[in-house]
Amino acid sequence: MEDLDSLRTFAALADTLSFREAARRLGISQPSVTRHLQWLESELGADLVLRDRHQVRLTAVGKELKGRTSPLLEELARTLKETREGQRTMSGPISMGCLAEIGQSLFARLLGEFRARHPLVEVRIELFDEDREIAEGVREGRLDFGVCSTPVLTESSRSYPLLEENAVLVTRASNPAKGLPEPDSAAFVGYTDHDPLLERFLQKHLASRKARAIRRLSTANSHRAMIELLTATDGYAVLPHFSVRAAIEEGRLRIASDKSLKGTLYLLQPERAHVPDRFKALAAHLRARCKEEGNRG
Repeated sequence: MEDLDSLRTFAALADTLSFREAARRLGISQPSVTRHLQWLESELGADLVLRDRHQVRLTAVGKELKGRTSPLLEELARTLKETREGQRTMSGPISMGCLAEIGQSLFARLLGEFRARHPLVEVRIELFDEDREIAEGVREGRLDFGVCSTPVLTESSRSYPLLEENAVLVTRASNPAKGLPEPDSAAFVGYTDHDPLLERFLQKHLASRKARAIRRLSTANSHRAMIELLTATDGYAVLPHFSVRAAIEEGRLRIASDKSLKGTLYLLQPERAHVPDRFKALAAHLRARCKEEGNRG
């Protein structure tokens, strides 16, 4: 930022022709004005001002630089002002549908961050059990956004990759067993009566062992409850890494195998001739934050 700070300092000095007034306008010391000017003159290889005990005058190079930079700095200041005002005045409702677990464990937090930045935007999240319900809500106009586990392509809506999921096999940290468990002898904690992550994991990584029946230790209706069951037993579960990250970092759970299950979450939006600024801002926020979450693993 040295170049931008120095240009701003030079612009103030060129306007006031006074080191004291330039320092007062910028809220910095006179030595800082001198330092910025010297840095800029060194970069350009030319003197920008002439000064003596009585006055400060611009050189020919200084006059040329003032003429070129003043409009740019004014445009930059105007852009920053308009952006700040836009952040403050952006308002209106946004509704988003999301699968229950990912909504509770991740997207409720991300929407809370967005709401803190844009307090006049009313954000509402609805939780669903199936992608189909979310897609219907977006298609019928009840939802402005949806987060689904499968891409949805219709004439009235589009879906875009949002977050790469990584589901892992976990067990409590003190479980002495190593490697993949035998599915017909190990006990599994399932997500309700139908656990698609567990079933897909077993089909992908344990199909050769011809597991005929999975012994269910217990079932739970939330990832949080599954984690509590795992920490009290030597059972296993397949859960998204973002759901178990904290329990692993706390030393309560461990990843039982290097095998994992990759998946993608998609952001579903209706096609619109005009996209409100608040929708653009939320989509950009979700993409940026989900990228950060994905990089965390």
